[in-house]
Amino acid sequence: MINPKKGKWISYAIAGGICLLMAAAYALSYDLGALGWKDRYLVLCDAFTLPGMLMLAAGGIGWLAYQGALDGVTYILRYVASMLIPGKAYWRGSYRDFLDAQQEKRRGGYGFLLITGLVCMVITGVFLVLYFQTPA
Repeated sequence: MINPKKGKWISYAIAGGICLLMAAAYALSYDLGALGWKDRYLVLCDAFTLPGMLMLAAGGIGWLAYQGALDGVTYILRYVASMLIPGKAYWRGSYRDFLDAQQEKRRGGYGFLLITGLVCMVITGVFLVLYFQTPA
């Protein structure tokens, strides 16, 4: 049996690793050695903003989907697809039946994306403060 706490930390580690890789890829596209400290802080601030915003957006969409806010869009797209693609009946039931089926399949666990995105944004804030505190 898998320890649920260990699986939770693996999710955080993978999301954090992706954030660090994205930030490193952005920061290494600049010649940080040739820049002054103020410009380095600005580049690092930008480097952590991108993965932070992406993780927050992915976590937010996952949370909205878990809450059922996107069920109507999913139902409409499946209904239209079943009308356009011959021989494919994605969903022919009522909307209530679709909601009941979706409720059974629903699973959560996207909070780690929100937390990782918030951590990246805090790091962004630290570099932003350092940027404004450093004299030109």
